[in-house]
Amino acid sequence: MKQLHYVLRTMWHNRGTTLIKVVSLGLAITMCALLFARIAYLQSFDTGFNDYKKLYGISMKYGIADKAVWEHRCLGPLPKLIAEAYPDDIESYTATFSGRYCSRIMVDDREIKIIGWAGEPDFFKTLGIDIIEGNPETLLQPDNIFVSEETAKKIGNGENPVGTTVRTDGGLYRVQGIYRTIADNSTVRPDAVFSLADARRQWNFQANCWKGYFRLKKDIPQERLDAMIEKAIRPAYPPNGQWDLFGVKLGPLHEVYKNDDYIKRMCTIMAILGISLLLIASLNYVLLSISSLSKRAKAIGVQKCSGAGNGCIFGMFIWETALILALALLLAAILTLNFREPIEEMLATPVSSLFKEGRTSIILGILAVVLLIGGVIPARTFASVPVSQVFRRVTERKGSWKRALLFVEFAGVSFTCGLLCVMTFQYRYIVDNIRNYNPAPMALESNWTQNKSGYELVAGFLRSLPYVEDCAGSSWLIADSFEGTRFNNGIMSAFQLSKATWQT
Repeated sequence: MKQLHYVLRTMWHNRGTTLIKVVSLGLAITMCALLFARIAYLQSFDTGFNDYKKLYGISMKYGIADKAVWEHRCLGPLPKLIAEAYPDDIESYTATFSGRYCSRIMVDDREIKIIGWAGEPDFFKTLGIDIIEGNPETLLQPDNIFVSEETAKKIGNGENPVGTTVRTDGGLYRVQGIYRTIADNSTVRPDAVFSLADARRQWNFQANCWKGYFRLKKDIPQERLDAMIEKAIRPAYPPNGQWDLFGVKLGPLHEVYKNDDYIKRMCTIMAILGISLLLIASLNYVLLSISSLSKRAKAIGVQKCSGAGNGCIFGMFIWETALILALALLLAAILTLNFREPIEEMLATPVSSLFKEGRTSIILGILAVVLLIGGVIPARTFASVPVSQVFRRVTERKGSWKRALLFVEFAGVSFTCGLLCVMTFQYRYIVDNIRNYNPAPMALESNWTQNKSGYELVAGFLRSLPYVEDCAGSSWLIADSFEGTRFNNGIMSAFQLSKATWQT
């Protein structure tokens, strides 16, 4: 207790330095916690489903002009083709449509924004999503819909919405059931699941805009799985050696997202920034602490004359670091709560989702690193001060250790600033690059009509506005989609477009 009392008096006496330490560590803890939590969040994608390790997703390779890429989508009939070939290995499968199917539900005069998918009865069983109410078999019939628990609350205003008829851009639908809301960190997170019969009626099932999922009965080595897939779809191979530009594979769904090249690069950059900030803040704390050695040496010597040992002195400085870390953590919490909206906008993730499911241990890890570096090093230095220091004249010479710490700090800051500058310049290059057209006076609007006459009606209205010079429409954006590629008797036909929304 005496140690704590002495530490509090020392911190108050040196309150200027204490304030600097708290602010610097508070800012560093805030940034590091957000960066590392975001990394953990991205690495935990698609782990919220029941028995998620048995859940697999299908990917297809597409190639044009000797260039090929893998995408997590497939032709509509492929999941059934593969599942029927290996009934002893595959427990269930589903083909689902996640394109621009539905973005809103109208209930009375209220509009509810949603992400709508189309699915079949085995959609929930395959993905491992719990059904709260309703029979998934009703999805075999058109004009039926299942909604998430969260969406159900919005539709019913606190009442059970099952049996309610809702309106969408595609027509009227009856709510037949409710399923448990899927976690934020999921690539499959529909707010509503529509009948697959409706999707097949409106979209080409042979198109390559579908997603396929499988639930395996047992673990299968990836090499054997690849061989199984190749054998199952061998009859539908493209002719004459086109297989180099086309392919199909299955992979664990929870590994598909985190193994994406873009996600890997983003996690690497965030890890580098987080580690750099953590080391810089810890070493800055060490520098601030040890720089006060000349002022505190006599007091330490007096305490040793009064019977305090090296362990006692060491413990006091660990206590001091722990108290400063507690204040810094409080500051970090205040900053996060007050700047919650811009943080969520920049990270595209709710703060509440970043620090749940055990990810609060990230904060404890950050505090442990700072305590280990920023607490132990100064504590050992202060504990080694001899009793004879009381009778010596205080001097602040021999600053080689200061120069070493400053060199490391400046190197870390230069590296971090350089990395951020490169990222900024790359972003500005992409934004300001010459496009051969001026995007400033242009606007984009999605008109949810399934025919050209609906588009022409909207286009005519837009052209009549005095501030509109002209407008044009297409089924998709120039650099987007081209869904519709399909197999036809073993021969791949190119870009057979299905019905689509009209862009104006």
